[in-house]
Amino acid sequence: MATPKALPSKPSLLSGEQLDALRGLAAHGTSESVRTLSALLGAQVEGTHPRAHVAPRGLIHKVLAVGNEETFATHFEIEGAAGIRQLIHFTKTGATLMAGLLLAAGKTVQTPFDPRSSVYVSSLAEAGNVIISAYLNGVGAAVGRKLVCSVPHVIEGPLEGATRTAFAEMDEVVLLVTDLRLPGVRAAGRIVTAIEEGGVRDLLLSARSR
Repeated sequence: MATPKALPSKPSLLSGEQLDALRGLAAHGTSESVRTLSALLGAQVEGTHPRAHVAPRGLIHKVLAVGNEETFATHFEIEGAAGIRQLIHFTKTGATLMAGLLLAAGKTVQTPFDPRSSVYVSSLAEAGNVIISAYLNGVGAAVGRKLVCSVPHVIEGPLEGATRTAFAEMDEVVLLVTDLRLPGVRAAGRIVTAIEEGGVRDLLLSARSR
């Protein structure tokens, strides 16, 4: 990896090697998330290898190519590392299955739960919290840092609006994206990590020192 002085001043100037290093850290997080969520749900969960994108200020939703499909999302700020926010969102089908597994003792649920139900909302918010906490444990172990997520902020409605809210006022960022798959649901949701300049440098330097 590049020496500390060679680290770029902007995410758009990262080298392919540096982006690969960030993808590698995200892969550690994905592995922990998938393992933990599988155990919680009692069902096989899969996560794709993380993709990396660079998004200019105000255009994260466009780089992620999100639309107005309905979603259930939680977003978090990260303590212990500067300039990092995370969003996890579930598709309608993914949320239905996940809530069913959590609330119906593993039984498959075909009819969506009422999203206005406090039980529905709290169960999915807790799932998001579990996923992100495990993700940060994996990344933190890889860089030798303790990373902790904030209290989850819950958003229901169009995905574009959720994305704008989660990453409001962030400058140019690196986006690390993992797709989540549940049994019978190939597009269950995504984990999106947005990292500004300070967070990028922090993670790369911590990983380099390991």
